[in-house]
Amino acid sequence: MCPEILISYSDNGTGHEDLILEINQLNLRVVADTYYFRIINDFEPNTDDDSRIKHAVAALLGYWMKKLAALNFSEYCYLPFDFSDQYTGCMKVVNVQKNAFRISYGYSLLVEGWNVDPLDPDDYTERVADFQATTEEIDIQSNAFVGMITTIYEQLIC
Repeated sequence: MCPEILISYSDNGTGHEDLILEINQLNLRVVADTYYFRIINDFEPNTDDDSRIKHAVAALLGYWMKKLAALNFSEYCYLPFDFSDQYTGCMKVVNVQKNAFRISYGYSLLVEGWNVDPLDPDDYTERVADFQATTEEIDIQSNAFVGMITTIYEQLIC
């Protein structure tokens, strides 16, 4: 069974507590900020703020899709989501077999949100040396997982 992944953005005008990640099978609900997405001044400067943030979150999901597509058997990556001043919250994804990933959610205190480009976290996985899980691990079908992320990506860029 593949868990349902929901990512939603609701502009409250503050850049705080306006981005939500939910994965029910992990009992996970992360309420994050888009503050660091907002302060990237050169990203779509002629677009209204709401669309700009949605497109910025879509860029992050594009990074996720790129990392997942490159993940070979027994390799892992961290997919950042919560960019906070003192830490980053992220999903750990391990390729455990041909069609399955093992996922969990947690954080890194060594990689702080202000020190990561949320549009292209490029070397994020290499920088996380202190991942602390806050959920259990679950195994999911890789194609379904990537498919859900792709669907969310497409909804954000419309």
